Amino acid sequence: MSFIIFYCSFEQDKNNLSITYTYKLTARDEKMEKPALSIQADYSIKYEIRREVTISKEFMKIFTDLTLSMLLWTYFRELVNNMVYRMGMPPLVLPMKRR
Repeated sequence: MSFIIFYCSFEQDKNNLSITYTYKLTARDEKMEKPALSIQADYSIKYEIRREVTISKEFMKIFTDLTLSMLLWTYFRELVNNMVYRMGMPPLVLPMKRR
């Protein structure tokens, strides 16, 4: 059984938008108490804003759900696949799309 948690934070400084997007995967056998695997990845994204615009929390929620999650999921999926393989553990293939 595995659980994936993600969260996002952002900060705007005039023409710069800095976003931190974090995935955390915890996988365990249902018979075991402690997780067999825990992987966390923090992604930092920087955007330059060319117009005077204030980014709202509502916009970031939509942007995160529709765009960032789709773009970053492929990197996290590949990271998990490679790390599990290199540790010699049974394959853990995450779905193509994050639900």
